[in-house]
Amino acid sequence: MTGQEADRRTPAVGLGLLDEEHSEIHRSFVALDEAIVRGRGLPQILAAAEDLTQLMLLHFIHEVQFLEKVSFSVLKDHRRVEMEIMAGIGEIDTGLRRRELSAALRLRTLCKEWIHGHMYMESESSGMASRESSEAAGMFQA
Repeated sequence: MTGQEADRRTPAVGLGLLDEEHSEIHRSFVALDEAIVRGRGLPQILAAAEDLTQLMLLHFIHEVQFLEKVSFSVLKDHRRVEMEIMAGIGEIDTGLRRRELSAALRLRTLCKEWIHGHMYMESESSGMASRESSEAAGMFQA
């Protein structure tokens, strides 16, 4: 899917869309993981890997669009990390087109690390920041 197709599909990028994409990515990761672990065969493993690749690339496009609207200071570091991941996904995608099982296995590892770092660790740290700001606000109300 091209960037223009993504823009037409989702003209307004917000947290709701990003959360939906996180859920889709997680479901797609689980499907890939199960296909690998249960030995469902190369065609099913590659199909699951290709689906996950497309979801992740689309999500990175949407996330950059969202961050550009919200906060430029966060964008630079976040964008650098995403560019590294996208480069890795590009290499994996090339392997998937060659029908290499190793590409699906690399994607599984990359996505597992990304899910942990991006979806769980960031949500915990943003939750902590939110609690800290709430506590600070409570101190000023007294």
